[in-house]
Amino acid sequence: RSSSEMKGAWLRSALRKDQAGIMEKTRKRSTAKSKKAMKGLTIPRYFTQAGVDPFESTAWTTRTSRITNPDGSVVFEMKDAEIPAGWSQVAADIMVSKYFRKAGVPQYAADGSIIRDENGDPVLGPERSAKQVFNRLAGCWRWWGETHGYFATEADGQAFYDELVYMLIHQI
Repeated sequence: RSSSEMKGAWLRSALRKDQAGIMEKTRKRSTAKSKKAMKGLTIPRYFTQAGVDPFESTAWTTRTSRITNPDGSVVFEMKDAEIPAGWSQVAADIMVSKYFRKAGVPQYAADGSIIRDENGDPVLGPERSAKQVFNRLAGCWRWWGETHGYFATEADGQAFYDELVYMLIHQI
């Protein structure tokens, strides 16, 4: 074996031993913790206050998002997409073109009521607001956390949701 091959073999062996030691320490810590009554995570609030809607933490505006090819042909366009007012046009274009659902979302009238067709079924279409995206993402993550007992209390689940929404709005 060459000198570099021997050094490589030694390093791999040392890393395996180190990794095994770390895993054993982690196993011992998790076993010790599992013997204690674990009640779930408590979520401190850094950016939000209980009872205050995180969506109210910024001004909102509507914009047109248009993605074009170098020749000027339009690849994607959505008019009147609701976006945080402080966002750049590039951030708005990325949000609208990549993260807005394009179909299957109930549509709402200006007064907040669901638009229905002649049969009384909801009219479906694309997401029209970053609020919908943030609610979909943070709501899903909160639901999984609550379903699997990650939060100590319901208030911790709400704090988790509020903090995530705030961070998404403010790009933190």
